[in-house]
Amino acid sequence: MKRTGPTRPTAGIPASLLLLSSFLLLTACTAGPFSHRAASPAKDGTAAKADTARAAPAFTGDKPFPDSSITASPSFADSTDSLGDAGFDPDSNRTAKDSVAKPSPAALANGIAQRPRPKNLPDRVHVFLSRSPKPLVFYSLGDVQILGERTDTSGSGKPPKSERLTTLRGRFTLRRSGAGYAIEQPNKAALPASSRKLRLISVNPYNLLEVGGMVYRGGMHIIGEGNGDITAVNVLGVEDYLRGVLPYELGKVDRDALEALKAQAIVARTYAYKRMMRASASDFHLYNDVQDQVYKGVRGEYLLSDRAVWETRGMAVTHSDTLAICYYFSTCGGRTANKSEVWGGEITPYLISRPDTDDVGDAYCQASKYSEWTEEWTVPQLAGILRRNLRSAGVADAPSFASVKGIEVTQRAACGRVRLMRIDTDRGPILVKGDKVRWALRPAATEAKILPSAFFSVKMSGGKVTATGKAFGHGVGLCQVGAIGRARDHQTFRQIIEAYYQGVQIVEFK
Repeated sequence: MKRTGPTRPTAGIPASLLLLSSFLLLTACTAGPFSHRAASPAKDGTAAKADTARAAPAFTGDKPFPDSSITASPSFADSTDSLGDAGFDPDSNRTAKDSVAKPSPAALANGIAQRPRPKNLPDRVHVFLSRSPKPLVFYSLGDVQILGERTDTSGSGKPPKSERLTTLRGRFTLRRSGAGYAIEQPNKAALPASSRKLRLISVNPYNLLEVGGMVYRGGMHIIGEGNGDITAVNVLGVEDYLRGVLPYELGKVDRDALEALKAQAIVARTYAYKRMMRASASDFHLYNDVQDQVYKGVRGEYLLSDRAVWETRGMAVTHSDTLAICYYFSTCGGRTANKSEVWGGEITPYLISRPDTDDVGDAYCQASKYSEWTEEWTVPQLAGILRRNLRSAGVADAPSFASVKGIEVTQRAACGRVRLMRIDTDRGPILVKGDKVRWALRPAATEAKILPSAFFSVKMSGGKVTATGKAFGHGVGLCQVGAIGRARDHQTFRQIIEAYYQGVQIVEFK
């Protein structure tokens, strides 16, 4: 395909979207892959990211990786928007069972069982992006249909119908107006829309949408809230969603860590599937941050991560014919944790404490900068931090104290992490349980963040309190830096997953 038109960027077109789209068009002509620069891994304790990030080498295998946004074939089958997916209650119980059909004995590929896609698994994933009273400004190089959802007042229970309001390209703004919206374009009269929900669907399924400075595949659902806020939800295929997750959940790694990327892809897909299979009246399945999985659209994508998604497409982790609860975190320090000891509740047989060391006893995650860490406070400084944060650490009835007299770990979990910590104050003792100690003992320099892990020892001496520890994250499930270490030790993605989730099976949904 020969490019025509101006050689300089068109006025008004965001440079990021123009360059990205031009690159997509150029690469489409040659059917080759492309790579974007990956941002630094996020550092949150709930679903912590890998701490190593190296540039990925070009793929030099026998076959080029088929990028779904570039080549017409093969493409991810679920890359376009859907008008009738079920919603999801983000506060529902993650441990509920999600049964899947049993495979036929002959339906095996490379030892991985093939199963029919569960009937209650939606075709598209709905990802929460933002909620704000501010208008949303979009940019699209291709045509975008805007549909308004009409509320069903008949009581029939049927899905609401949608009607096309307009088709736009370029820059446009969606602004709340009364109970609906005003659809605005430069130098044009605003178009009113009375619907609570708008659906944005690209005419070309490979088109990209820019909003809020980020670029996304798929379509958008725009939901008007009763308080005047606008909620933006990205609706796209799961495989394309994972392409925007892996670079931020595992970071940018070398080819020798490809099997770790594959393991992360399967685990992240399983997590997404499990969230998607909760039908409710909510407008989305997943948050785009550490409440679920970090997702930032197109910009972090790179070749090796895309390849890991493609080569594991449709694969998920099951236990006893039920989708597994696939928690993961950054660094375990040589041993993972029991879910029940970290958060309480019943024992989950595949989320138990496991050693994570090689043949000579070294932790697979020893490359992490969190293999060892130290935090220090003055006693008055710690008292102030505790007063501000004990409620978020699950201590709702703490006395109003002025000073800290002592601090001690009184009980540890089997893995060595803190299970119970006692804080002696001038108003009596305070007990903090399990992983919540991380919310209580916040670092002095960055109190907005929590302590790296509950795998630490603490002492009080000379007017100071010192916590010396290792690991980063809650410790339950897959250790991401450990997975990278295992991959570099020539373990396959199956070996990596089975090392962290005992007794599970990997299946491929067809």
